[in-house]
Amino acid sequence: MMKIGFPYFFLAIAVASAPFTNEAHAGKLSVLTYNVWGAPFSGKKVRKRHPLIADALKDSGADVIALEEVFDGCLPRKESKTFLKRTAYPYFVKGPRKVGGDRCVNSGVLLLSKHPVLASATLIYNRCSGTDCLARKGVAYAKIEIPGVGPVDFYATHTNAGPGKAANVRLAQAAQIVEFIQKYSGDGERPVVLMGDLNAAPDSPEILLVRNSLGLRDVYSEYVESRDVDEVTRAGYTADPSRNAILSGRGETEKVRIDYLMVRPAAAAFAGAPVTVNRARMIFEAPVIGNWPLSDHFGVQGELEFSASR
Repeated sequence: MMKIGFPYFFLAIAVASAPFTNEAHAGKLSVLTYNVWGAPFSGKKVRKRHPLIADALKDSGADVIALEEVFDGCLPRKESKTFLKRTAYPYFVKGPRKVGGDRCVNSGVLLLSKHPVLASATLIYNRCSGTDCLARKGVAYAKIEIPGVGPVDFYATHTNAGPGKAANVRLAQAAQIVEFIQKYSGDGERPVVLMGDLNAAPDSPEILLVRNSLGLRDVYSEYVESRDVDEVTRAGYTADPSRNAILSGRGETEKVRIDYLMVRPAAAAFAGAPVTVNRARMIFEAPVIGNWPLSDHFGVQGELEFSASR
């Protein structure tokens, strides 16, 4: 494995428990994004919830997972170790952190992969708003070798939360996402997958900027729009106080879909194979600890199929 630009990102070594094998279905890829609610001083019951989340992730079957709010150093033990050891994913990339600053100050982003990471990089957003300025939110990039597909460029992010001024900050962050992805994937040689908590509704200016500038498809909406599904499934609200007691307990009322999986096939000039969305669903919705689910967000998992091996 290679390592570029230390200390801004890290490539994993194999963990002690049994690693995954590369026996993936040819041309198929399972991806998952989940905000694990690990924000310092607000992510309640972290010691109890995060091991349970890690166990659930291990059982998910996902090839690549993007996690948000994994804030190392803010608690008695490093939370990334909980996920790395219990999930047994042998490769990982951490999001950016402030150089020379408090060890707690990082992006909270963690990419887990069953398959080898060939290269990676990170970006810290230039602007922030409110309490999000206590973190170093940004983007983690990893080029990952997917069996039966070839190298795929993955991007994981967590953008600024909140209305008002925060919306303008998110729009600036969206522009940085576009620039960052164009830097590493602008030639279109490899498929692109963008995952994470973007803190914005599907029709918001920041989401439309990212999608339209990069030609990204919204995996969840593409899947449900072509199927006869119930109203809850069609809406896909990943933050839903009517179904999440953590949010209703905080007095929140707004329902919104803010967690995304987006995909772009490789360019035709590079024999890129069309991508089919075989399945997309919200996960980790059920109560686990009393009437609480595992996080204040629901996760999103998608199953993608490439029509031919690359």
